[in-house]
Amino acid sequence: MVKDRRVKELLDRIYDSNDYNFNLIQDEDKRKIEIIVNNIDYHKAVASALITSLVKKVLDPSQDVRYHKVNFGNQEWDEKGYSARTFDTQNITPWMKRHFKRWAMKESAWLTRSIEQPYPFTLDFPGHIKKKKVKEAFLGLLNRLEDEFDDEITKKSYAEELLTYMIQKMKERYEKQMRAASYKISEDQTSRRQLTIQRIIDAFSEFFKMDFEQKQGVSYLPVIAIYSLLQVVMPNIKRYEGKILGKLRAHTASDRTSFALGDIEIFNDDGTRFEVFEIKHNITLRLGDIEDVIDKILKSKEPKLERYYILTTAFPDINPYEKDKIKHTCEKFLVDYGVEIIPNGVVMTIKYFLRLLEKPERFLDKFTVNLQEIFRRESMIKEEHLLKWKEILKRFGFDVKE
Repeated sequence: MVKDRRVKELLDRIYDSNDYNFNLIQDEDKRKIEIIVNNIDYHKAVASALITSLVKKVLDPSQDVRYHKVNFGNQEWDEKGYSARTFDTQNITPWMKRHFKRWAMKESAWLTRSIEQPYPFTLDFPGHIKKKKVKEAFLGLLNRLEDEFDDEITKKSYAEELLTYMIQKMKERYEKQMRAASYKISEDQTSRRQLTIQRIIDAFSEFFKMDFEQKQGVSYLPVIAIYSLLQVVMPNIKRYEGKILGKLRAHTASDRTSFALGDIEIFNDDGTRFEVFEIKHNITLRLGDIEDVIDKILKSKEPKLERYYILTTAFPDINPYEKDKIKHTCEKFLVDYGVEIIPNGVVMTIKYFLRLLEKPERFLDKFTVNLQEIFRRESMIKEEHLLKWKEILKRFGFDVKE
């Protein structure tokens, strides 16, 4: 299946329009769409699947969009189906990446466990959609569309109204989220002279200790912090001359599938690894963590690796009952293999590196900008994380401009 030009034309027309007429859509279905949009940060696959289904219905009213595959393994279902995954990959996901980047799938909603199950989207669909109310809203909308209207013209019109209402609500939510990512720290030099290293450290200590309502993405925050730190530190330290800071990977990518040794990697100019950082959140380091790092290093056979930092936001950072064993294990590995393993706290590491900077406030700027940029392109970082960071900045006396 090739790209269908009609899809872009339909979606762009709806997206660009400010003239909404809802003559058919029921209030109950509006509420169901609002449930899906309000939970889209966690259920973007459901949102993409719904948009895919509604667009298909508008363009091909005879298609029962609950039958989203052509290979269910059931002859009756197969005869009714279409390849929603291909339709999504070729048409919906590219459009989403242009207009709602942080909610767009990497390739297709049909590559997730919540959607890809080989069963029609009937009310008893067994797909693993975590929030019950989101699952009920998604299936309820499609089943009302297919079961409660007899003629194709009405089904097409109703599908287009549902699609229009959904895109309208998505635009409202997306614009609100983008406004949340628009603040910056004042560049006023008088204010900046008051930015001590200790105040910066206190701000990050408080941020990492916060009990966020939205847990997903919290463990990514210290990774972004250390990456931001390296971005401002490396150009100022002789040790890092000629070294290359690897690209910050999406937090959903596993080390195994990405062939990475840790969360952050620094490379020599020949592509070999020079230093690696593995960062944990609220996990006190134990001897087993060090042994896992050793196993990972030995399996990698990396010839020029010099240091492997394993950091945590937990306090205490190292299990006090295993501290001596951990120290001995790290020292022995350095003697035997020439690689220094450095277990430490995230905050203590930040404090050490900041002392090497003439202008430590640059780290604060870099972290804030990185946090906002990642928020704009990925749903892993939540609006709550941005707002809490702004609250922390203000609480510790930093001048924040909206």
